[in-house]
Amino acid sequence: MRSKDHEVKLVEEYSLWHGRVSGGEAVSTSLREPWHLTVARLLPDLHGQRILEIGCGRGDFAIHLANQYPGARISAVDFSPAAIELARSKAARSGTIVDFAADNAESLSFENCSFDFAWSTSLSRFVWQRKFIGFCGREENLS
Repeated sequence: MRSKDHEVKLVEEYSLWHGRVSGGEAVSTSLREPWHLTVARLLPDLHGQRILEIGCGRGDFAIHLANQYPGARISAVDFSPAAIELARSKAARSGTIVDFAADNAESLSFENCSFDFAWSTSLSRFVWQRKFIGFCGREENLS
């Protein structure tokens, strides 16, 4: 089991990493990452839907979805406040509306059934397996 101090250290390291790799990162209107391309291809029509992306990083996929489905309400969370600030900046520069927030995927602050669709394209690499199994059950309850 991870301690609170360990979690704080992880958030700090991840936030520093985002700061290093983002250096002047441009807002992109097209997807580059293979996991984003795969998920985008599999999604149904999201117009008018409430969407949650968990583990959004610097916001590329959420911004893409907001541009593709302007009638959808897109929320995106990441546990790194630095990543969220970078995502908000990108969204503002592109004129895109996404509700970005720092939140913990292992204990999300949203009410159950708050979203029509919820997913994460890469979170299972970072959340402990036992926690992720429980999280997947919660994700099913969000729709």
